Formats: sequence, C-alpha cells, structure tokens
Amino acid sequence: MSLTVFVTAVRLLAVLLSTFTLIGAHFGLGSHGWQLSKSPCDAAFVHKTKRITQSLYLCYVAYATALTLVKLSLIASYLRIFPIRGFRRFLHATGILVVALWFVSVLGTVFECVPLVSAWDYTIPPQRCINLLAFYYSVGGVGIITDIVLWFAPLPIFWGMNMRARERIMVCGLFGFGFFTCIASILRFSQLHGLRTKDITYTSVPTLNWSIAEVSTAIICTC
Repeated sequence: MSLTVFVTAVRLLAVLLSTFTLIGAHFGLGSHGWQLSKSPCDAAFVHKTKRITQSLYLCYVAYATALTLVKLSLIASYLRIFPIRGFRRFLHATGILVVALWFVSVLGTVFECVPLVSAWDYTIPPQRCINLLAFYYSVGGVGIITDIVLWFAPLPIFWGMNMRARERIMVCGLFGFGFFTCIASILRFSQLHGLRTKDITYTSVPTLNWSIAEVSTAIICTC
C-alpha cells in the first residue's frame, strides 16, 4: 500500500472524527446531563444521551484507526529509507504491536458490555461490562510509548549519516515535530479521568478535543 493511500485514509478518518463530534454536539455533547432535559427519565433525555454516546464510540474508533494508519505510514516510510537490518526488524515488530493495539482497542470499545446496546442505551441494564476507563488507560499508555518510539527512533540514525550539519538539523527538526503529536497524546491521556464521571456528555469533551488535535498534528507531520 502506497504512502498516498495511507495519508488519504487518515485524512478521511480525521473528517469522520470531526463529523461524529459535530453530530454529538447537535444532540448536546458538551452540555451537562441536567441541561439536556428536565428529567433523566423522559424520552428526550434517553434519546439524546443515546445518540451522544454512540457518537463518542464512533469518534474513538475513527481516532484509533487514524492513529494506527499514521504509525503504519511512518513505518512504511522508514522501511523505504533505512536498509539497516536490525532497525528494519525493529520496525516490523513495532508494526505488529501497533496493529495488535488497534485490534484490541476497537474490540474492547465495541464489546464493552453484554448485551452490546446496553453500552449506549441506558434503559437496558448490562449483564457484564469491562472497566472502560482502566482499559483506555492501558491502551493509551502503550500508544504513547509507540508514539515516542516511532517519532524519535530514527533521529540517531539520521544524525550519524554523512550529511552536512545544516541538513542534519533540518531532518531532525522535521522528525522532531512529532514531539507535538506526543504532547497531544499525553494531554489526551491526562484527561481520561473525565470518563469516570456519570456526566460524560460534558466531561468527555477535553479528551475528544485532544484526540482531534493529536490526529490533526500527526497528519501534518506525515505530510
């Protein structure tokens, strides 16, 4: 798969992420639960919270998929640039980890509760649910590690290549721009605690904002 396909897919997913966010905002995402309706038992409140929660689930799937494709595009770029056997093996192993992390992230989100619809339809009592916050902390922590590794691992190799000092600084600065993506990822991670509250229509917004910022910054870096 060419890098152009990767980048195009990531851009489309970024658009979807923003679209799902706007859909959630249409139903009240960003508002406190008590602002959505006079009573948490009426049909309007149930409908709005259901749509908001569904939009949040779709946002996470789009976010996780977009970042996975960004990382795979970086790995594909590195494989084209670096002939070093040990580093290429490292890249293949990292690629497997990235794909596995995406697989676990999406499955864990989609199959959070049994029955599935009880995750977003609060009128249906769940029989069993995973600890979604602990799950997001786990996959988020591993994701940050892969971010740091992929953005900064090539810098020592570039620095050791036969290049003029100015070219080295420019190349390192280009890859070092990925630092901003890592910062966005860490800031998003720091806001996950907002998912612990029951007022998720309001407290999930900071995490969502940093998710959009992280994907947008990653797209800039890969271009």
